[in-house]
Amino acid sequence: MVKTKELSVETRSEIVTKFKSGVSASELAKTYKICRKTVYNLEKKKDTNGNLQNLKRSGRKQAMDERECRRLIGIVDKNPSISPVKLSAHSQQLIGKKVCDATIRRRLKEIDIRTYTVRKIIEISEANKAKRLSFALEYVKKPKEFWYNVLWTDEVAFQFQGSFCKRFMHLRQAKKQSAVQPLNRFGGGTVMFWGCMSYYGFGDFVPIEGTLNQTRYLVILNEHAFVSGDRLFPISDWILQQDNAPCHKGSAPTKFLRDLNVAVLPWPAQSPDLNIIENVWSLIKGQRTIDKNRKRDVTIEEVKEIWSKLELGYARHLVESVPARLQAVIDAKGGITKY
Repeated sequence: MVKTKELSVETRSEIVTKFKSGVSASELAKTYKICRKTVYNLEKKKDTNGNLQNLKRSGRKQAMDERECRRLIGIVDKNPSISPVKLSAHSQQLIGKKVCDATIRRRLKEIDIRTYTVRKIIEISEANKAKRLSFALEYVKKPKEFWYNVLWTDEVAFQFQGSFCKRFMHLRQAKKQSAVQPLNRFGGGTVMFWGCMSYYGFGDFVPIEGTLNQTRYLVILNEHAFVSGDRLFPISDWILQQDNAPCHKGSAPTKFLRDLNVAVLPWPAQSPDLNIIENVWSLIKGQRTIDKNRKRDVTIEEVKEIWSKLELGYARHLVESVPARLQAVIDAKGGITKY
């Protein structure tokens, strides 16, 4: 039977009013092109409900019943990385019914299973947690102006071949902190850079040819770190921040810095969340154009262009976040923080 056009509430009210005033059901049916039963039903609805509004309809039956939803929950809890598309492709075997990926997404959302981007983190040893906590407790007492005189340095690897894609996991909101994977810092198809920054802006940002050893690091210190330090701190002394990479802590760089009376900030191991320049690396990686077959020299020019456009306000915002980062380490008892 073909569904006819639904009558508006005003038309229904008009029909009921005329019917109660003596107009016959047959005449009303002919005038409004409806059947007589509709006229009687409208009168009954008015008397029963007090209005002529449509009641809420139940809608079409859901594609997945309660039992099938429980199966879905079990599958996702065991394998949070499985995608709705893959679930849909194998839904007949996994759930017992063929359903589309959009339906799976809706069901997951209804049962409070959300999609989270997988965060890459390092696994901190207990010994290094203690060192991080000790560092934070000591330096959280420093005035924020202390951090204005620090030259922050670090190395970073940018991929120019391979996949840059994010990973996702489907988890209940209470378990969203589980959306992590161990961090693999360097791999094939990458170009490494050294860079530095301070409260007063961004310093040199240079590609590193070959493996970064003590000899190459001495060149970087002499030709870039000191040059940037003198440019960013023209009238004041500055403190060098560097992590505990072997090329940094070797005998040659250590003696070189000591002979020149360069103040070096003692740095706890496994503490990228305390080094504000790590945020800059994340920003640059986020602004890169995705191309799995990009050439090395093109990648170098691309990231240098992004670095050149970084603003002073961004640098100052990061430096001013250091006290909060230290407090976060204290709150985490030396563990990893949101930074």
